[in-house]
Parts: sequence; C-alpha cells; structure tokens
Amino acid sequence: MVPTRSKSSEQLISTDIHNNSSNYKFTYSVEIAPICKDDLVCLPSNLARSFGNISPLVLCHRISNAINVIDPNTLNTADIQSTVYWRFPFTPVCSQKSLVEFYVFDVEPLGPIRGRYVLADVTVARSSDFGSNDTTFFARTHLGGILKPGDTCLGYDLTTSNINNSNFDKLDSGVLPDIVLVKKSYPNRRKKNKKRNWRLKALDKEQEEMLPRKQDQAKIEEDFELFMRDLEEDPEFRATINLYRTEPAQETTMDMDDADAQHDMHDEDDGEEEEEEEEEDFPDVKLEELMQELNIDEEPDQIN
Repeated sequence: MVPTRSKSSEQLISTDIHNNSSNYKFTYSVEIAPICKDDLVCLPSNLARSFGNISPLVLCHRISNAINVIDPNTLNTADIQSTVYWRFPFTPVCSQKSLVEFYVFDVEPLGPIRGRYVLADVTVARSSDFGSNDTTFFARTHLGGILKPGDTCLGYDLTTSNINNSNFDKLDSGVLPDIVLVKKSYPNRRKKNKKRNWRLKALDKEQEEMLPRKQDQAKIEEDFELFMRDLEEDPEFRATINLYRTEPAQETTMDMDDADAQHDMHDEDDGEEEEEEEEEDFPDVKLEELMQELNIDEEPDQIN
C-alpha cells in the first residue's frame, strides 16, 4: 500500500538437543517513506532528470506502492517506485500542516489537459489578508478544471514559509513560484457539520492499558477527519475502499415535533444564508457507491 523497506533479524534464545528443537526471537524493522498525499516535494536533481522534462519541485497527488507526483506547471507526471525512492530518498518540503487558504479572483485555462487536471493561470489572495492589504498572487496550477472565481483553495505560500531542505536550497530562487495550489476547499459546507451518509468499518483493536492523552486523542480525530475528506474529494482513492451506508436514526414523535418547530422558527432568517453558503460542487459520495451491510438473523425463519 505504501513504499517501504524492511530488515529482519533472528536470535537464538534456547535449544533442546534431546528433541532437536530451538526457540528463536525474530525482529522486524519496517521503514515507511515519509511522503504523504498533497505534500510538496523537491526531487534530487539526478532523479528529476531521469523522468525527462519534469521540474524538481512537484506535488504528491497519490500514494500507493509508488509515489505519484505531478508538476503543476506542465501537468507532467512521474511514478517513483519504492526501490527507486530508497536509492534517492527525499523528504517533504511542505506538508498539510503548512497549507494556507486562498481566495480565487480569476481563472484562465491554458489548454493542456491530462485526465481530470487542467492547466490554468489563477489569480489568488490569502484569505487572511482581507481587510489588511490587497496583495494578490499569480499561480500556474493543475486545478483549472475545478476552480472558478469566488472559490477558495488551499496551497503553500513559499514567500513566508521557512523551508529547511537540502534539495530545495539548490534550486534557482529566480524561477521558484510564490504560490503552489494543492486542492479546492469547501469551508462553507464544512461549517455546517453535515452528517455523512456513509461510514467506514475498521478492524477490532486491542484496548491499551494507558488511554491516549487528550491532545493525542484530538490529533487522532483530526487525522481521521482529513482522511474522510480525502475519500470524499477523490473518487479514485475511495474506489478501493468499502463504504457502508449509515442507517438513519429513528426519531421519536416528540423529537420530530421539536425539530419541525425549530425549523419553522429559523426558516425565514436562515433561508437566504443557506442558499448563499451551499456549494453545488461539493464532492458528496453517491448512493450507488455505498454498500449495504448484511445482517444475518440468529434464528432463521422455519420453513413449513
């Protein structure tokens, strides 16, 4: 599922010469490539040259048993196999924690198309700059097919980032982009905390004696929420994962009456706001993609 390399060792614990048996301790060390989806990476120069005309500064758009990267300036892609990565290892320049929200002012498609990616020039501004300055940026991006004026997107601001990467330091600063856009964001729809009509199933885990600390639990929940969003926004990513329908909770008559009363009270005030905040292209998971969970009765009906 991910690029890894492993080492194993064995140690003789004891042996019994009478019945010709031995007791060994086996130890395995597995190292996972520290590259995640949506990371900005800088390839070593010799590795970038081996892929032809691809820029060293690329985005990781998918992780499988290989690292799939795309050059947002040309739409050129490359698949870095696990064996190749460990010969020329590299680390992320920026990760998801460094993403900044931008507001899109203008989108000008340039023509080249590769699958769902469309090359375009985009004019954006940091959402945090509204009301303080009018600084705008021009960025070339692979998101020309989904971005339109008025949208918000997430990207890396290289003008304010403090980057410590040996491969990145070797690049010519005169040709580096100010902004690298990564993906479209849906802040209005996220604020509603709309319940998903699907869920995931996980393997049973052993309960640890020491429960995670409060801040660790919050980090676990945040990481899982980001994973759920990746599933929503990438149909190819969720194609290999089973999604199950969420059974609607049964509401009592009193609960339904209370809900209707509250809806009537706020319908007029919130109606216009709901329409403004609704994002038509929000990547909802379609019903036909969901699996119906099979429940087998413990006592099957008797056949007369």
